[in-house]
Amino acid sequence: MRQSRRRFLRLALLGAATLLLGPSRRGWRFEAVEPTASTELARRLVRSLRDVPSAQVVGAAYLRATPGYTDVHVLVTRLLRDEPALSGSRSAGAMRKLLRRCIREDFARERVVAVNGWLLAETEARLCALAILA
Repeated sequence: MRQSRRRFLRLALLGAATLLLGPSRRGWRFEAVEPTASTELARRLVRSLRDVPSAQVVGAAYLRATPGYTDVHVLVTRLLRDEPALSGSRSAGAMRKLLRRCIREDFARERVVAVNGWLLAETEARLCALAILA
């Protein structure tokens, strides 16, 4: 079977992309969470915070700046898309560890938002918004 140059290039690019992004892309292993489970998971995420009142202040400012994220289910879904293991974490310590890793990754990938003059990782800002909504 004779392959065209165009088909060969497509397959080569697809193979390279799979090797580079495939198993390391956490977002591809994302599983949806039921809306009813979102509320309980949001409460567990908020309980993992060490200073909830401060997080609520930051969360209120974030929600004013980004009105599209005023739904608990949307915020939880976005957090799980970045770190699916959060849904299985049982202890606050394990959740904190996963969240710290997400926050470091956000900064490394320049996924940041400005809130009241502060640059926050998207994960941090969403977690603070949950402190207000959950």
